[in-house]
Amino acid sequence: LACDTGVASMRVYQEDHVIENAADQGAYLSERLNAMMKKYPVMGEVRGKGLFWAIELVKNRETHEPLVPFNAKGEQAQPMAKLMAHAMSKGLYLSSFSNIIRLSPPLIINRQEMSDACDILDELMMMANDSLKK
Repeated sequence: LACDTGVASMRVYQEDHVIENAADQGAYLSERLNAMMKKYPVMGEVRGKGLFWAIELVKNRETHEPLVPFNAKGEQAQPMAKLMAHAMSKGLYLSSFSNIIRLSPPLIINRQEMSDACDILDELMMMANDSLKK
């Protein structure tokens, strides 16, 4: 029974071209994130593959001083908390830890949804970058 479930899942992945879609959307996400890296010094690094990415936010790209300290709590964590709250208010649900934003959209995401998510990410990076100027 367990094997039948696995085989059925693999069949859906093949018939619905889930893997191909993930590769295509992942390439688009990579392009958009790398373009943002050029615009926003707050982005210390982007790393990932397919539809699993991380954005490291830093105060200084040269020293890689994190935007918030490792395992920050309370007031120290507020810069990231504000970004996450803003993303959620726009309908983009992200995961973060310390100064890392984790991106893992569903494998069935379409181009319009990915584009909308990237537009919101761009807005977040602008907010984060502007916070460094204060």
